[in-house]
Amino acid sequence: MKQFDTAFKQEVCKRIVNDGEKVSALSTELGIHENTLYRWSSRYRKNTEKPFVGSGGGPRTPGERGDGTAAA
Repeated sequence: MKQFDTAFKQEVCKRIVNDGEKVSALSTELGIHENTLYRWSSRYRKNTEKPFVGSGGGPRTPGERGDGTAAA
């Protein structure tokens, strides 16, 4: 499965949410399934500051477990 970094996901979401670009057009342009783009944009709308934490969006902080909570 192809993975995308947080910055890329956020830029795509901004194009959908802020600029009003069509998911179908972006899907074709980027070669990413529409359902993936809808899922990203949904998470972005719920939390625009950190929508992709814990979803492969980048390196974790030291001591952070895979579920996003701090290790004991």
